[in-house]
Amino acid sequence: MPPPPWLHNKTSREQAEEKVTAAGLDDGRFLLRTREGKKGEFVMCVVYKGKPTHHLCAKNEAGLYAVNKKTYGGHAKISGLVAELSTKTAGWPVPLDKPVHRAGSGGDAPAPTPAATPAATPAAATPKAGGSYVHKGVSREQAEALVTAAGLDDGRFLCRSGKKPGDFVLCVVYKGKPTHHLMTKNESGEYIINKKSYGPFKKPNLLIKQLGKKGLKGWPVPLDKPVYVGGGSGGGGGDAKAAAAAAAAKAIAEATKEKEAEKAAEVSTESTESKPEPEPEPVPVPNATALPDKVEAVAVPPPAVSNDPTQQLQASARAAANAAHMEVAQKKAELEALRDQALLPGAEQSFRLDGVHPGGETSTDTVTPNVARLVIKMGQRLSELEMQTQQLGQIIQSLMDHAQRIAA
Repeated sequence: MPPPPWLHNKTSREQAEEKVTAAGLDDGRFLLRTREGKKGEFVMCVVYKGKPTHHLCAKNEAGLYAVNKKTYGGHAKISGLVAELSTKTAGWPVPLDKPVHRAGSGGDAPAPTPAATPAATPAAATPKAGGSYVHKGVSREQAEALVTAAGLDDGRFLCRSGKKPGDFVLCVVYKGKPTHHLMTKNESGEYIINKKSYGPFKKPNLLIKQLGKKGLKGWPVPLDKPVYVGGGSGGGGGDAKAAAAAAAAKAIAEATKEKEAEKAAEVSTESTESKPEPEPEPVPVPNATALPDKVEAVAVPPPAVSNDPTQQLQASARAAANAAHMEVAQKKAELEALRDQALLPGAEQSFRLDGVHPGGETSTDTVTPNVARLVIKMGQRLSELEMQTQQLGQIIQSLMDHAQRIAA
């Protein structure tokens, strides 16, 4: 029994994509190819959302074919699996309804792609063999050059591929000038032109055939003079016009390449000649006040030497209290200096980086990252100094209380 017509032997991934692309990037178009060195395994190439995708078909432990390790219906033969997926199947996104047959398989010919379908209009119902008015990879300027070279007769047209898969742009001569019209699908999957429907057509060639009719309501000129790929033209023309169209398209393509090369050279020159940006200058600290190195100590006469233990303890307590007092005075001086640097109005208030100062006033000054970091560090240092001041005050009070108890 011969293998199914959609099964292709000794076909690479790239060759499979070329075959389905040539047949037409319609969702559901597919073929299967054998895996070299993997008997009984296949790779399914399926068009989904206008792009070829690849899926491994291999048997699981139960001997049933699975796609990407998922079974559909439980089939021990690959043909049964393909038949299962040819209709709407739960978990499978697109029916396999457009097989791409291998050469000489004797199967039915695959459905033609819109780009390969010739224009079937009243004036050009049967174009020359192999003719197609769909020009792939043609820019707006090149399309205008082609229709101009073929002749600026009303109704002369060509179709070029759009930016998105499945979209096309019609270049139509109207009132002696090339015009451009977007062909895309609506929510129902029907082709429309400039967001307007001219019938329930899900293939672009059928819509163009409709637009070839005379007196169509809402469409100003019949599409009856197609410009074919390769320079041929319907509705009159000849070899001279074909040669002129091809030459014009080639000249425009060369000019476009030259412009792109010039732009690339300009960008390269600018990048090599660009100078490094200067480093930002350090932000000065406003109203900076030098911190005092040390607070002058208050001269305290040395206590009289006594052999009494009580008096010695009192003298030690007084000396410790005096030292603590000097330490507190020094910390307070540092605290005040830091407040001056941070421009803080008081010890009980805080500086906010959101632009709102204590007191409800809003600042319009710009706070740079360096200034913000400096203020944050100052705030942390202030908190540490205030805590140390409180601790020293508690120590002084404890020492004074102890001295009073001893004296009593």
